[in-house]
Amino acid sequence: MGSKTHSFEAACQDAVGSLRAALVALFDSIGVDPSVPQDVARRYHLNKTLTWNISRLLQAPDSIAAVPHVPGTQALEKMLKATSDDGASAEAVKRVRAASRAFDEIVEVHVGDRTTLDLVLDGMANGSGGDGLELSRKLAYRGNSGLYGVQAKARVMAWTIAPNAEDSSLLDLAMISGYAGFRRLRNNVRWPIIKVRSWATSDQPITRPLWHPLEGDPNSPMALMPSFSSIDEREIDLVTTEEGLDCHLLPGRIGNVGAFDCIRGEMMMAAANRYKDDEDSTGEVGASITTPSEVLLFDLIVHRDLENAMEPEAMIFSRIVASGVKTPERDDESALPIRLRLIDLPGTPPAMATPLVPRYSEITGLMADRLGRRPEEFRAKRLLLDYPPLNSNVILRFPLLPAPR
Repeated sequence: MGSKTHSFEAACQDAVGSLRAALVALFDSIGVDPSVPQDVARRYHLNKTLTWNISRLLQAPDSIAAVPHVPGTQALEKMLKATSDDGASAEAVKRVRAASRAFDEIVEVHVGDRTTLDLVLDGMANGSGGDGLELSRKLAYRGNSGLYGVQAKARVMAWTIAPNAEDSSLLDLAMISGYAGFRRLRNNVRWPIIKVRSWATSDQPITRPLWHPLEGDPNSPMALMPSFSSIDEREIDLVTTEEGLDCHLLPGRIGNVGAFDCIRGEMMMAAANRYKDDEDSTGEVGASITTPSEVLLFDLIVHRDLENAMEPEAMIFSRIVASGVKTPERDDESALPIRLRLIDLPGTPPAMATPLVPRYSEITGLMADRLGRRPEEFRAKRLLLDYPPLNSNVILRFPLLPAPR
């Protein structure tokens, strides 16, 4: 955060701290416990939302966490009148009113209004235990859904990684990517639902088809998994570009009537180096967010022999990192202040099933099978993120170990 943000935060903490102290003194002067908001509401015939906010304001763990519960001027005046009529001292009432006015002045000077204040606080939430930008992400999801005319219940991404059976210095990869509950909100929308890109370590396009579909037509450029996709391929127009293949969803039925699941899957044997070298010391997989989605489901399924990949670092950046371009570091200016939580999926094999994606455990089981492995050979990490930001890239990165001597 810049110095202006620090200045606002310090001023806001001081103002809210003064307001909290003044409110405590006010309620002490009349022997009322504000931590029981329903009693306060009944006693003074006040709105329950107002008394609940005052209770939360006083009990918040710190001044910044208390800010969303600061009542507006009109609501606070109703409470002050009621407590004044009940015998609260004039000095205590005066202190509360002055502290409230000081807070309003800080809001006006630094951000202008309460609506903007909510967005500023939203960006600060990551440091106080929240997910970070949760309100902004939800608003953006709704706005982008309406703006672009499409949305998905879930953006789905999973990677399975295992040592190659013939050369253990190399890794085999299987990947699934797609959407569950994709639907149009306008019937004339044409949307790039799939983008197929392949790159080599030299940052040049791969000219030979090293990736192979997990299921279905072995020559399919889209690599759709027909057993797990309900989209009609006739609704997709294939467009070849300089970067690869864009699969455009054609205009069609809107809402639930036209909703579908779209899952594609690919695999590559001996796809990457298992050990670090002079050019590369990390492994990473990513999920690009190119459609407004209610939730991101991102799984990393790792063979038990790859201990180094079982504790990945999760990062999110505010742009889709271009293929062949080095991905940013955590302190890159494009990193977003969003807390990403990875959870271990229990069981042997891992319990992969989720209500977000029909028959998901079958999909991940097929990934292991196509790599010549059994599901019980793997462990899994899962990342769930509500309202992932459009045009962002979520990366799971892990260190590569030195080659054994």
